[in-house]
Amino acid sequence: FAGEALVRISGAGDKRPEVLMDRCLLEHHAGSGVVLETAGESRIADCVFMDLQGPALLASGACRGVVVEHNHFTRCGEPALVLTAETSQ
Repeated sequence: FAGEALVRISGAGDKRPEVLMDRCLLEHHAGSGVVLETAGESRIADCVFMDLQGPALLASGACRGVVVEHNHFTRCGEPALVLTAETSQ
């Protein structure tokens, strides 16, 4: 579903990487913008996701404490945000 992503962060089991992504521009890509797989406390804020053919942000696996705030999404694949059932706050 995600295709090739501009940014892919992957963890496994108890090893959940923590991500801080602020003020980034992700644009003009045939796949997804950001894919988080089993990520820990993470924040994606003040970023621009534009002209992506896949979802702007996809969080899957056992992601915990992911905050997505103050971002701009335009002309991205539908849906722009994908949170799977295992993902929680």
